[in-house]
Amino acid sequence: APPAQSEPVKAEATMQVAGLQDDDDDDDEGSLSIVRVLIAAVVLLAILGGAGYGVWAYLSGSDDTGDGPPVAATEPTAPVPAPAPAQPPQAPAPSSETVGLESQGSDSAAPAPAPAKSAPKPSRDFRDPLSSGGEGPTMVVISGGTFRMGVNSFDAPTEGPARNVGVPGFAASKYEVTQGEYKLFADATGRQMPEAASAGDDYPVVNVSWDDAVAYTRWLSEQTGETYRLLSEAEWEYLASAGTGQSYWWGFDFETGRAHCFDCATDYTTSRPAKVGKFEANGFGIHDTAGNVLEWVQDCYHANYSGAPTDGSVWREGGDCSKRMARGGAYNSPGDSLRAQKRAAYQPSRGRRNIGIRIAREM
Repeated sequence: APPAQSEPVKAEATMQVAGLQDDDDDDDEGSLSIVRVLIAAVVLLAILGGAGYGVWAYLSGSDDTGDGPPVAATEPTAPVPAPAPAQPPQAPAPSSETVGLESQGSDSAAPAPAPAKSAPKPSRDFRDPLSSGGEGPTMVVISGGTFRMGVNSFDAPTEGPARNVGVPGFAASKYEVTQGEYKLFADATGRQMPEAASAGDDYPVVNVSWDDAVAYTRWLSEQTGETYRLLSEAEWEYLASAGTGQSYWWGFDFETGRAHCFDCATDYTTSRPAKVGKFEANGFGIHDTAGNVLEWVQDCYHANYSGAPTDGSVWREGGDCSKRMARGGAYNSPGDSLRAQKRAAYQPSRGRRNIGIRIAREM
């Protein structure tokens, strides 16, 4: 057996072994550090190399970038065809609104503008000679037409229902029948002249009954050989609105200074009529359909227009002929009474100081 070693010798040996182990540990740690550095360098070089190659590939236009960032592949470009020859612009397909125009021979698919509504023009004036001497009232030829008669209003039940009415052509007196014109009739027939509201032949005759007015038209027919009569309600309203169907011949709203009435604000007294023709004529060339004096018409009284004719004729059937209609308002009437649609009924046998005559003649 080897000899036993002393304690100091054992301790020294132990320290030598420990020192050898420390040296080995230091060598291992150094080796690991070198390996780590080398690995990091290799990885860095690989990354830099890959990035550099990708940049080179991008700049060179290649779509094969290897390990670099992916680049979207481009689709093969198809050959561009030659441009087609230019075509003239095509008109748009006609709409449902323009088909009707094209079927009527229109040169364009665009709708034609509506023709402007022209104001009615007064026709020629004339006076028929009387067989007893002198001439009858000045008459104006009125062209026929269709207009909207009446109104649909809760406040004016007698003026509706409104409807379209066709009026044949006729002639109407340019002015309300004057005292001088009526005097020829009164002298020829022995009839008493009615009480005048104003002195002078150029003022409208008043205080004449409906019966007097009809008798005057019959006398004119005998004297001239033509057919004179009172206007129908439809003819009168067509005449008063100048064929427009408006409330007044000048428009839909009341205007002062246009006629002679209670609140028309003119220089004429509201206690009697003015001379005929002192205010502007309407579009037909007719004076004083608004204001001055009311005017008898032929029709019997009806409470409204239900069942009324639409041809402009006189309406007698189904009415109360113990009353006859007068239209137009008067010098003592408010402005609303001057409306073309306003209606009034009176006993035919009695004259009034604010009712006169306008006459019609068949053409």
